Amino acid sequence: MAGIPMPANGAGDKLLPHELMAERGTHPMETRTCPYCKQEIALDSRKCPHCREWVNRRYAAKRALVWVVPLMVIWLGFMVFGDRIMFREQKYWKHPDAIKITSHTAGQNEEDGRCVIGTMKNMSETPWDMITIQVDYYDATGRLVDTSTDCSSDTLPAGQERSFKVAFESKRRGVEYDHYRVFIAGADDASRF
Repeated sequence: MAGIPMPANGAGDKLLPHELMAERGTHPMETRTCPYCKQEIALDSRKCPHCREWVNRRYAAKRALVWVVPLMVIWLGFMVFGDRIMFREQKYWKHPDAIKITSHTAGQNEEDGRCVIGTMKNMSETPWDMITIQVDYYDATGRLVDTSTDCSSDTLPAGQERSFKVAFESKRRGVEYDHYRVFIAGADDASRF
């Protein structure tokens, strides 16, 4: 082969590019060592040709931004619009008349224990679960003196009726309970799963 020098050692070993350039009498290019594989690479290399790692930090940071920015936009969009896109669930606070308390009566448990039992009916087309029933107790002047809540994990299908009981032990000795108010404080859309 004319023009290409053969290795000087005669063993058929290949010369490295900078050794080949030195034999030809041309100036070898400026090199540096790859921090990952410790091989010689060109000084202006962005990526090591041996191990394929990025060695130019500024260029690697710019390449990372190409992926980071779109991923952050997608994440932000999911945080803002995710429940609307994926779940399409109903919010109970937007439908406060979806569940009605159809009947209720107050009673007293053992020592100073209070309870309210009754029935509730789902008036909507949406099944609800995790229904929170709250009872507020008032004295004769109309002042709120106690409250109690109970959360039912059972699903209340559309149009169905179910009984409930909210019981608690009164910690307030000597307080006269004159009247109470019972209402649905919240619920979760059971069709969201």
